[in-house]
Amino acid sequence: MTEPARILIVDDDRDTLELLRELMVKEGHEVHAASSADLALETMAREEPNLVISDIQMPGMDGLALLAETRKRHPETLVILLTAYGSLATAVEGIKAGAFDYLSKPFLVEEIRLLVRRALEHRRVLNENKALREQLQLQQPSQLDLILGKSAAMVGVYKLIARVAETDATVLIQGESGTGKELVARAIHTHSPRRGKPFVAVDCGTLA
Repeated sequence: MTEPARILIVDDDRDTLELLRELMVKEGHEVHAASSADLALETMAREEPNLVISDIQMPGMDGLALLAETRKRHPETLVILLTAYGSLATAVEGIKAGAFDYLSKPFLVEEIRLLVRRALEHRRVLNENKALREQLQLQQPSQLDLILGKSAAMVGVYKLIARVAETDATVLIQGESGTGKELVARAIHTHSPRRGKPFVAVDCGTLA
């Protein structure tokens, strides 16, 4: 049994909306419902749901457009798409756009129940990994702390690291062996928007 979550159900079909609402309430979740994508966005702004279950075919803004807006405004919110007009093209488009999964109508009750549990478990693991990475970053010293020196030349190096770290520029670091080229590279990575991604050091001298 997954922990209770905030779930938003979006569908212009009242019967489907009520069925899903009752099912998710029985699962112990806090459930909100919206009959259109516009109302869903208003609800998301107030309630910040953990998961959105949305129909694709709706008047006005459809489910794919709602998915795009959700990814932009609430990137940590997972989205499951539902449609009675199931097709491979629609499924691929939804998954490529960032949907957690896709389910065709009519669906089995157990099918949607298991899919929601899997989505919420996936979100829990992502949150745990994010918290762990943040904790490790707090525990580890800044790479700049490992670079010693207070001379004018070293201060210039520190400023240069800070300037290039926020850009997407390719950086070439030159220097004699043992002068700290890898330390500088790690410092740039640590202070860049890519800090949460792997840093891979390759010893070119060992390559044929």
